[in-house]
Amino acid sequence: QLQNTIDSTDPGLQRHYNTLELNFNARLPHGIRFFGGTSTERTIANSCSAAATDPNRLLWCDQSTYNIPWSTQFKVSGVAPLPWYGITFSGSLQSLPGYTLGVDPLQYGGFTWGSGFNTPNGQSTFWRVSQTTAYAANCAAPCTPGALVIPNLQVAQLDVPITGPGTERTPRLTTVDFAVQKQFKFGGFSISPKLDIFNALNSDDYSGVSSMQYNPNPPSTSVAYLRPSTILQGRIIRFGADVKW
Repeated sequence: QLQNTIDSTDPGLQRHYNTLELNFNARLPHGIRFFGGTSTERTIANSCSAAATDPNRLLWCDQSTYNIPWSTQFKVSGVAPLPWYGITFSGSLQSLPGYTLGVDPLQYGGFTWGSGFNTPNGQSTFWRVSQTTAYAANCAAPCTPGALVIPNLQVAQLDVPITGPGTERTPRLTTVDFAVQKQFKFGGFSISPKLDIFNALNSDDYSGVSSMQYNPNPPSTSVAYLRPSTILQGRIIRFGADVKW
C-alpha cells in the first residue's frame, strides 16, 4: 500500500525580530582612534498553534501578551598615543544585557531541538507543588490557610509557573579594560612591554543563578532561589611583552 507523506510549514507559527543598530568609527588628531556601537533587539514568537494537539503548550505560547524586555548592548574602544615617545594607552568599555533566567521561551515552534519538551514554552520563576504542599497558616484569601494547594494531585509534583519565561534577567554585565604599552627599539630588534588590566573596576555582576524555584511558605526549602551562581572573574592584572626582530 502506497502512502503519501507531505511536510508543510505551519502558518500559525510566527516569529518577529526587531533591532536597531548604530556603529561609529572616529579618527581624531594626534593618532587617537575611537570605535564602537550599540544595538537594541527583541524577538517575539507565537507558537500557540502547537497547542492544537497538546494543551500543555498553550501557556505562555504568545509572547506578545507579556513583557519580553528589549536587549541593549553597548561597546566602545579607544587607542591613544601618549605624548611620551612610544607609549600607547588603550581601553574598552562594554555593557551587555543580563542573561535570561530559567529556560528560554521557544522561538521556532513546539519541537525545537534542545528546548526541553517538559517546558515547551520556557520557564521562569515557578512554585513546585507536591501532593502534600499546603498553604501557609497566614495566607490571605482566596486561599485557605493550611489547605492542600492541589487536593487531588495525581502526579508526585507539579511546577506551577509564576512569571512569564524570558521576562527575568540577571543585572547588566559591565566591564572596563585598560592596557598600556611602550616600545623600545635596538636596531632591527624591538621589545614592547605591556600592562593589561581586565575588569579594572572589579565588577561582581553575575550571569546565572542557582535556582528559579520559589517557595512562598517559610521556612523556605529553596534557599538557592535567585542566588548568584556564576560571577564575573575578578580584576586581572597581566604583564607581558611583544618581541620583534
